[in-house]
Amino acid sequence: MKRQANGVNFDEGLALQTREELDLLFVDARLEELARLVKWADNESREPLLLGGQIGVGKSTLLNALMVGEGRKPDLLVAFDREAPAMSPGGFWGYALARLVQTASARGVSIPGGFAPADFPDVSVADWPALCRVLTTPPSSVPEADILRRVHDRIAEHSDLAERQCRALIEALQQQAGRALRLVCEGVDKFPPGSAGIESLTPVLNLLGEFKTLFEVNAVHLFGRNLAWQRAPQVFIPPLGTSQIQELLSKRLGLYEAGRRDVLPAIAGFSGGNPRQALRLLMAYDYERGGNRRPVAEALARACNRIRNDYLYLAFEAIPSDVLLAVEHDEFIRAGIVEGVGLMTPAAQAIYRDWVVLQSEPEEGDRWPARLNPLVQRAQLVANTLPESPETAAIRKWAERHGVNPYGLDFDTSCKSSVEVMNEVASSSSSMDVLNIVDLLDAIAASLFVTSRQDRILIAYRSAEVMATARDYLMGKANEMGFFPPKLIDLSAVAPDAAANILLAQLADERVICSVTLPRAPDKRLLADLDRRRDDFNAFEMLWWVHVDDLPLCLQHWPQLRQLMSVYRLEDELLGSLSPEEIQGDLDYLALLEKDDAIREAESSLRRVLNVVRESRAP
Repeated sequence: MKRQANGVNFDEGLALQTREELDLLFVDARLEELARLVKWADNESREPLLLGGQIGVGKSTLLNALMVGEGRKPDLLVAFDREAPAMSPGGFWGYALARLVQTASARGVSIPGGFAPADFPDVSVADWPALCRVLTTPPSSVPEADILRRVHDRIAEHSDLAERQCRALIEALQQQAGRALRLVCEGVDKFPPGSAGIESLTPVLNLLGEFKTLFEVNAVHLFGRNLAWQRAPQVFIPPLGTSQIQELLSKRLGLYEAGRRDVLPAIAGFSGGNPRQALRLLMAYDYERGGNRRPVAEALARACNRIRNDYLYLAFEAIPSDVLLAVEHDEFIRAGIVEGVGLMTPAAQAIYRDWVVLQSEPEEGDRWPARLNPLVQRAQLVANTLPESPETAAIRKWAERHGVNPYGLDFDTSCKSSVEVMNEVASSSSSMDVLNIVDLLDAIAASLFVTSRQDRILIAYRSAEVMATARDYLMGKANEMGFFPPKLIDLSAVAPDAAANILLAQLADERVICSVTLPRAPDKRLLADLDRRRDDFNAFEMLWWVHVDDLPLCLQHWPQLRQLMSVYRLEDELLGSLSPEEIQGDLDYLALLEKDDAIREAESSLRRVLNVVRESRAP
């Protein structure tokens, strides 16, 4: 981007990329973080690294300061968010393979066995350079898109071959270089946890995580260690200080800084230390002040309102008010309420959307210092005007079942986090409710059945027994939460071309919750028919159940439907949330209960789940 050496340099918060831009506009405020990146780049270790921070905090600019300013250029840079022509399993594997082949060809390294140009007759390419252009270039027409989709389908069907070939390419490049290959993976921060995109990309990230790879991630990716690539060491990028934000804004204003100097402290204060938010506030203020001739106070107020609604999406999203209240009171957020497998928790959503601003890494335990984004209304006002979170709804339902006023519970919530409140609620319950597995399934139901959800849930399972028990329990919870009558639809015996029509015939009421079980190794015609009818499913709350081995196939063949979906791995959630001691405690408790028919049936189902989970933990 062309910059003005002495004039105003406004943009939407784009990363500084060139040496000219860095020399002119870069604020050298992250010396410690940059030093850690330089140390990682220079050492001989093959250890990967996560560079994490919130949206707009300056991750990409710091990464460019490493590569351009410090001269630590990578051997290969991949940008899955900007350059991959399709956000599917085949699209990501094809892009990674093409970029590695391009690097190997440029260095005179032979291409190891695996895919070859002749394997893709649809594209009529004679050599690797032509195929690589296809795999790294977005299609420019419908026929090109259809051809590319068939290429990606073939790669997805043989993803194990693509993985072996990519690994062999990296190892061959390392052998030629005589050192660990330095890889940079940009744009992982654009794929939120639980999205179809991150689910499709994860196998590629896991492979890259075996080598010396620097991953650019969002702060929420630093929580949890469930995925192999997430277990790398971390560098967290905190917000800038007020004086540093003012320096950044002054550099952007150039010679025209004097005319806006008086308002810069206020803009810096409302930025929350986020450079992109500060720049957008300055631009909005400048428009209101200069273009519309508004007084200073009104121009600043309008700028704050505009950025709050546009940049933070506060006008369109349901906000977890209980999380905001807790952060406003405690000034920290616990890692335990951010972590999750699959769907983002309300706390993770607040961090991903920049509603809550992490200040630094934990100084002790799992408490991350945090504050509300200054553009968010006071948490109490938010709590009074926005929809209930799953935790608040659970407290209300518990109170109603026990004949208690939900606004006058007999415990003090003013100095407790939402997790502590929920634990106290769970401590006074029926005999089955004290089970850890029941508590966990209740929490899963609360997150899956939020009425403000704008996506559909694709639940991947390994054990049919665990799936059946969890499905039956969740459908019972759905009935309790007002989604009635629940519909259980098994597409295993349905003709592929008739699946969508049969499914829609079952859905006559928007309050219906529909549980759809896909067959093992689903027919591609069935998947294609469901994908074409995506818009017909928009009005309904739906849970889709698929075996984990078939998950990549669904994501590959649902280019439309996957845009609506969050992915939830059932056993991973159970394994990640239940300790061996809790599992054994539940089994011991079930053995002590007085048995009636209902208890026997519940005990049998829950015992099967607990035994499967316990066996999964066995070495």
